[in-house]
Amino acid sequence: MSLMRFLLPAALAAVLLTSLPARAEKGQIFTIILPPASPYAGATAPAKSQLPCYSFNENKCWNGKEWYTVYPLGPRQYAKPPATGLVSCVVIMSESHDCWDGNNWYRLPPGSLTGTKGAPADPSFGAFFTAPLR
Repeated sequence: MSLMRFLLPAALAAVLLTSLPARAEKGQIFTIILPPASPYAGATAPAKSQLPCYSFNENKCWNGKEWYTVYPLGPRQYAKPPATGLVSCVVIMSESHDCWDGNNWYRLPPGSLTGTKGAPADPSFGAFFTAPLR
């Protein structure tokens, strides 16, 4: 009987924990405003791209016809930081401070981040440049 008293609450707790929805972490997407000469003048685009966005929903962007993925959700595999010592983040996740550069995830240090945004002549225009953890 005492074993049953122990197993029943443990089984109930396991069912409750596995049935709870996963909480998605919010990310800050760095964007640029597309220029007047663009066919999508005034729309925003994720940094390092010319893909027009009229709306964002979690990790997706609405281009007026379809949703496309700006950054992947789910488990992350982290890349080794580049030799330059800086990464150009298109997205920085709010809680983990992980950085998506359009191809790879990087870990950033906790706390307040400092860096700079890519200039118009830079291929990483609009991205946030900062130093990842080693």
